[in-house]
Amino acid sequence: MFSKKDLEKKLGINELDNVTVKARTESKRAKSIELTRRGVENEITAEEFRKRLGPEKVKSTLFGLKLKGDQLIIKGHGYGHGVGLCQWCAKIMAEKQSVKYRGIIRYFFPGTNIKTI
Repeated sequence: MFSKKDLEKKLGINELDNVTVKARTESKRAKSIELTRRGVENEITAEEFRKRLGPEKVKSTLFGLKLKGDQLIIKGHGYGHGVGLCQWCAKIMAEKQSVKYRGIIRYFFPGTNIKTI
């Protein structure tokens, strides 16, 4: 949760009227964010929005937004950008399921060929 004042400071926009998720990816992650000020809409990427608010506070782009009074409520799931290898999943696969590195790579990157060079 962010106060409207703090949100405006982090985004560099005064008198913010509304903040919404404008577009989503196929995996339902936020793709772009619409910032409305005095009826004028500005768009930034969800990654830029996350970066400006702080990746330690907005942990992934799998979120929803609601401006309620003077508070922005962000409800989300997951960590990171949603592409590539999940470090925590790989750790669990290796430590608890005894999956070797080749199996982990094949799981996260199907069709990958591992070769010695």
